[in-house]
Amino acid sequence: MCSFDTSWEAVYQKTGFGGDYPDTNLVRFVARNLYAKERKSTRILEVGCGVGANLWYLIQEGFDTYGLDGSKTAIEKCAANLKRQDFSCKLFVSDAADLRFEDNYFDAVVDIECIYANTIADIKKILREIYRTLKEGGLFFSMMFSKKTWGYGLGKEIESNTFVEINNRIFGGRGMAHFFIIEEIHGLLLEIGFRDIEINVASRTENNRKYIIEELLCQAKK
Repeated sequence: MCSFDTSWEAVYQKTGFGGDYPDTNLVRFVARNLYAKERKSTRILEVGCGVGANLWYLIQEGFDTYGLDGSKTAIEKCAANLKRQDFSCKLFVSDAADLRFEDNYFDAVVDIECIYANTIADIKKILREIYRTLKEGGLFFSMMFSKKTWGYGLGKEIESNTFVEINNRIFGGRGMAHFFIIEEIHGLLLEIGFRDIEINVASRTENNRKYIIEELLCQAKK
């Protein structure tokens, strides 16, 4: 069972792709939903953690933090980045469709632009694994690109709304991308068993408003 697209290994080897600061939408989700908890005993996993910008924030806020990525290079760079700040957490090179954690383990699982980079079949596998490893009442947060995003319709369509060989600044050289509509995500989460589903939209433009980047912010509870 392997969903990881090996083109991401080349991305991390070549560029060290990833920012230095956490995504503001993640910060908002955590602040609204998790700040009131006993942080040292609150386990949070980021799937597709990359070089660790979001982990840095979670560690600093005192959570029991876990990071996972299919790229060995990304995890090595993540560990080095955290070490420079005297931070550490549990890091794993592993596939998001095969989470090697026991059932009912995490209080929250977050995905900042990782799950979208899969076929719909693998997206379902990943979501099932996330659901399995969440505690009862645990929270899932995800950021996925919508069909309004610059890149949709470019490249080669390998299944409905999933493209490869997208040649633009956002997706170029980074494997495949599945573009969602709200009803699709809502249906997938319901099918797997999630409840209290909330989907919001974050949109920005690039190149003097020429291009739109629209992300669907998904939150759900086990």
